[in-house]
Amino acid sequence: MGGNHGMKAAAVVMGIVLWVFVLSRGYSDVTLGVPVQFINLPPGLQMVDGGGTVVAVSLKGHKRFIKSMTSADLRVRLDMGGATKGFNEIDVDRKNVELPPFVRLGKIKPSRIVVGVEETLKKSVPVRAATIGLPRKGYRVAQVVVTPVKIRVEGGERSLSRLKILKTEPVDITSASGTFTVQVGVESPGGGLKPSIDTVTVKIIIKKEHE
Repeated sequence: MGGNHGMKAAAVVMGIVLWVFVLSRGYSDVTLGVPVQFINLPPGLQMVDGGGTVVAVSLKGHKRFIKSMTSADLRVRLDMGGATKGFNEIDVDRKNVELPPFVRLGKIKPSRIVVGVEETLKKSVPVRAATIGLPRKGYRVAQVVVTPVKIRVEGGERSLSRLKILKTEPVDITSASGTFTVQVGVESPGGGLKPSIDTVTVKIIIKKEHE
């Protein structure tokens, strides 16, 4: 009787080992680069470093699911609710990753990122109209009038301090022989800065050369 029990136990163990082996042959690993989404940043603050961060997420699952996965199937969200002005070190772990069903999470690299945060400020910045071309022969540009003269811009303290002027998209004055007015866009200043309006009115005053 004892021998039969031993043989049965061995058969069960062998069956489990074989089952695990068969299953493992159908599994695969993949590593995807996933953009980090930053959420819940406190009012009055904005990110100036760390935006656009991508983390490498390793996954394991059945080939049937893994082989067709892309970074769009994953979400990596970091809660910025506790962020303060300056550089913030934030851990990236399992709780930050949203996975589809039937997939297991492996490693995340980097497991910690540094995010720069600044106070959001506003200031009025002068607008300068850009022009291309030349008036008709015998004529000149007497004056360029931009309305409004200044635009309020919102953004991080560091980027805002470097911004001295806003430029419009080019206004073509080729062969102009008379005064004209046009609505024109304001070029983006970049750096996460946000002008309060994106178009201005530009009046090009054209006069004869000897007037």
